[in-house]
Formats: sequence, structure tokens, C-alpha cells
Amino acid sequence: SLAKELGIRVVPTFKILKGGKVAKEVTGAKFDDLVAAIDAVRNS
Repeated sequence: SLAKELGIRVVPTFKILKGGKVAKEVTGAKFDDLVAAIDAVRNS
């Protein structure tokens, strides 16, 4: 499955991509962590 191929073991898992590569990954339903990860990737 795609989840197995991407190494996802926790649902939900968010992979933030930049330049076609995974820049950050956030697992679980942690809205603040997800927003922080998106901001960090956007500003890098």
C-alpha cells in the first residue's frame, strides 16, 4: 500500500514536501505542530 511505501505507521501522518522531497513530518492530530511545520518549511 501507499502508506507502507511511505513508511506511515501512525494516522494521521502529514508529510510536508519541498522541492519534491519530504521536508517535515508530523504524526498525530496535533494542529499546532502541523501549522509550525508548514511555517518552518515555507520560511526555509
